Amino acid sequence: MQGTPVGPAELRALYAMPHREDGVVITGPHAGAQWTKWTKPDGSIELSAAHGMFADSGKFVLKDDAVCASWAHIDEGRETCMRLTRTGPDSYTSTTLDGQPGSRFRVRPSEGTAQQ
Repeated sequence: MQGTPVGPAELRALYAMPHREDGVVITGPHAGAQWTKWTKPDGSIELSAAHGMFADSGKFVLKDDAVCASWAHIDEGRETCMRLTRTGPDSYTSTTLDGQPGSRFRVRPSEGTAQQ
């Protein structure tokens, strides 16, 4: 899928724009199940997948042109970093730092915190 690589300034703006002070909601599919991530200005992140059958929480940080996350359970807490490519308005794909495909997803301002 073609798109425009997201550079450091756009990545910071994506996660820190003033109208996103309540955080950012990221949604997409994985292995046939829908997932939602909530990233917050304090660097925390929450995940709900498969209609709530899987959940995790962790921290994220922006490093140059990559967003890196470490989760309580996913990847046994190891930090993983992804680069983003814009594929449309608020639509992106991710790739690992070594070029492996990640997820397709949409980003939008938060409409509140994760529902428990």
